[in-house]
Amino acid sequence: MKKPFSIIFFFICALTLSISAEDKLTQHFREGNYEEAVKLVDSWANIHTKFALLKTLGQYEKAYEIWDRTSSKNYDIAVLQEGIEILQMLGKPEDAQKVLKKVKFLVENQYNIYKPIHFVICGKVLLENGAEPTDIIKNYYEKALKADPLLKDAYLAAADLCFAKDDFAAASKFLNRANKKIPNDPDILLYLAKAFKDSDGKTYNEVLKQVDAINKNHAPTLKHTLFEAILKSRTDNAKEIIPKLKKLNEKDPEFLAMMACHSLENGETQLAKEYRSKALKTFRDNYKVDLLLAQYLSFKGFFEESNKYVRNSLRINPDNQETLIELAMNFLRLGQTDKAFELAQKIYEKDPYNITAFNLVQLQDVFDKLSVIEHENFIIRMSKYEASIYAEEVKELLSKARVDLNGKYGFEPKGKVFIDFFEDADDFAIRNFAYPLEFGALGICFGNVVTMKSFSAQSTVRNWKETLWHEYAHVVTLGLSNKKVPRWFTEGISVYEEWQGPHEWGMEFSPEFYGKIKAGKLYPVAKLNEAFHGQDVMFAYFQSGLLVKYIVETHGFEKIKSTLKRLSKSKTPNEAFKIEFGSLEKLDIDFKSFVQKLADKTINKADLSPLPKDVDPRDYSQVEKFLHAYQNNIQALQIKASLLEEVAVDDKIEIYKKIILLYPSYTEEGNAYQKLAHLYESKEDTENELKTLEAFHTLNAHNPQSLKRLIELYDEKENFQAAKAYSKRLIAVNPITSVAWTTLGKVAEMNKKPEEAINYYRAALNCKDLMSSTDTHFSLAKLLKNKDSITAKRHLLKCLEQAPRFREAYKLLEEIK
Repeated sequence: MKKPFSIIFFFICALTLSISAEDKLTQHFREGNYEEAVKLVDSWANIHTKFALLKTLGQYEKAYEIWDRTSSKNYDIAVLQEGIEILQMLGKPEDAQKVLKKVKFLVENQYNIYKPIHFVICGKVLLENGAEPTDIIKNYYEKALKADPLLKDAYLAAADLCFAKDDFAAASKFLNRANKKIPNDPDILLYLAKAFKDSDGKTYNEVLKQVDAINKNHAPTLKHTLFEAILKSRTDNAKEIIPKLKKLNEKDPEFLAMMACHSLENGETQLAKEYRSKALKTFRDNYKVDLLLAQYLSFKGFFEESNKYVRNSLRINPDNQETLIELAMNFLRLGQTDKAFELAQKIYEKDPYNITAFNLVQLQDVFDKLSVIEHENFIIRMSKYEASIYAEEVKELLSKARVDLNGKYGFEPKGKVFIDFFEDADDFAIRNFAYPLEFGALGICFGNVVTMKSFSAQSTVRNWKETLWHEYAHVVTLGLSNKKVPRWFTEGISVYEEWQGPHEWGMEFSPEFYGKIKAGKLYPVAKLNEAFHGQDVMFAYFQSGLLVKYIVETHGFEKIKSTLKRLSKSKTPNEAFKIEFGSLEKLDIDFKSFVQKLADKTINKADLSPLPKDVDPRDYSQVEKFLHAYQNNIQALQIKASLLEEVAVDDKIEIYKKIILLYPSYTEEGNAYQKLAHLYESKEDTENELKTLEAFHTLNAHNPQSLKRLIELYDEKENFQAAKAYSKRLIAVNPITSVAWTTLGKVAEMNKKPEEAINYYRAALNCKDLMSSTDTHFSLAKLLKNKDSITAKRHLLKCLEQAPRFREAYKLLEEIK
């Protein structure tokens, strides 16, 4: 009886030890303790975890040894599948193809398919053979999860399928399920972060922090963050991550492809070629290598160069949808819309579940309905509705930009420049990024292609003329530098050129910006590009504009032109700037001094510090007491005015006048100008209301309500030239408002300019906000009486339809008869 007991005891001990070893190996691997994990690789542990560990560390020979030993004993498709990548990485593509054929044969004939993981592999194989994605999820991935709710591979496979279709919402559902069933798994968390990357930056960053807390050496996350760092010019982050990945597996093709991108970022083109060659040396059929290079180049704006790598990638994997979409988007950004839509249509016909392809097919319908206006060297596309109202204004501005900016910088774009206006914010986003995104940009420049949110698509009203001028400046600076201009320099020049335009254009010295400057939060020149991809993006624009202003005022405008030209020939931006300016550190020091003086001069004696926490903003006496000590505190003055009784109009007026005197440049929401003007209006003090609104609009280019009020006041005073000037400015803010066009029509009529008047009145009639068109129809009838009697009659009939007792209209109708 002792012998059986000892045998049983031996097996119990062996089982206990093996489970312990497996748990330890899995735990070490999950937490990134790879040196400890690899010591246990020969233990009786999950074979797939072993393969994952060895592939992470680049130990493909060891992985092959285990795989060869295991696969020769059975035809488990999960084991066979593992061998494909191992053989590819060992430079044995023919052997890998043989195993792949074997896996496909087993799947197609449903041999040895009995484990949940087998259903996942079946789904992947059948997808490659053109199976319906929804069927794969339902009949394979969900079936696998029903049998094993803890099967991570099934969740990730489903998420991969959703990612391939750009269906991030569907992917996040699977990943949230996975995260509940398998919490704190780095692979699942990374996938979850990717699902939120473009829609919820805060959640994306929080989830990545969770991964870092669990496993600081998680290779997929390190590769993901490295690529993001390279794309967004975060050089310090990249330098920190590269040694970690190199230590883990310096033969990883994706890592080598990213090193090629990193080399391109540093202007080391030969080194980039060497890294690419290394990446393809063994695994020569890895389409991801050239796709990563294409994505990097596309992100940097080199779309033609990107397409070379896209085509290389497609030679290896002609049907990869991510690569095909990259090609379609590059065509769009190059202005080759026919090619883009033709390709999108082919992708969609082959896979109607691809959300991006669907978006692009829908976008083609939008494009087909746009008016196409050819003007000088421009092709302008707008909705028929908006084109009927302000296309002439667009043409006028572009003609001026072409003369002024091209002449100033000595540059002429090659070929036509495309300007696309979109009435719908989603269409604007799809045009730029292939799917709807909520982001604040009003315009984007890709070189010779500019996209614009029209007035109808804006969530916040901004001056479209100012935006278009800004974007056309990018056409010039990107072209002159051969697209090698750093983000901060091209944005800085565009912001600077806004300031050189009409007095009311351009970013202002806000309290927030002033606070950052006084707190010493200026970005060094070498790091300024990074600020455009963080929380300080608006300050990045502002600082860049000031930096260009400093260069012009200190070194002269010719320095801007010479730097742009040098950038086109230099390996890196920093190289060009060092040649032009010497030490970047000295440039930072000199610029900081310049900005501090400019900030103090702009703010003057205003105190922009916040109200202390011990002062209750609801208590008038506390605020008044605080003002005795700090009489120039802007926030306290604003609060005091708001706490005064409504009848204390004169006291409020004095407070707002003081605020304007202290801080005249502030015109954003809650500014003192508009509040003061409203108080003067309540007192029927028209003269002071006019003066206040005029002062406001010498600094602000974005407020349609006060512009309408100015037009109304000047119309009442019969100062029609002033009414005309403010009507023109109103069109730059809200081009589809009838009051501006009718005013312009009246002034043109008075000035004996019938053609202008006719065009203005017609624009007014096309505006949807026109409450009554009686006078406009009558004016047009008068102007057309001797020129086009039939059209004149039509306008009179419409006029009489609205005003049947309009005697002058009847009289004119008789005259035309």
